[in-house]
Amino acid sequence: MKRKISPTTRLLRGVAGEFYIVREVAEKTGISETAIRKSIRSGVVEMMPSKTTANGKIYLFTPEDIERMSKYYAEKNAPKDFDHGSHRFGRPRKFTDEERIERSRLHSQGNYWKRKIKEANTEEDRKMAKIKYERIRSQLDE
Repeated sequence: MKRKISPTTRLLRGVAGEFYIVREVAEKTGISETAIRKSIRSGVVEMMPSKTTANGKIYLFTPEDIERMSKYYAEKNAPKDFDHGSHRFGRPRKFTDEERIERSRLHSQGNYWKRKIKEANTEEDRKMAKIKYERIRSQLDE
């Protein structure tokens, strides 16, 4: 049983030279067809085909195009090494990691004494808890 040749394949095989369509490029490079087409529509120079058909819907890639695309895609998707400074977004940290740990501990203690103020049975216990709570708050406010 003979397999029917699609018009796209027939057109591709009729062009002089070695060309590949998007599906074949995707199989060779591991880049999805969607990513290739999206990059072409976005105008990414490194992902552009060497030729297109008359209606512009069939992209034809040479082996050099495939090599260039693979290199570009690998560099683009390589893990980045951040230097914890210039590449971070948002406001800079106000406290170091050690200071943050200490402040977290103080917040926990402050919440403990705040609860004790509410739960205290005698006025003397309430005053003692309030003094400790205010001391912790003053440390946090420094």
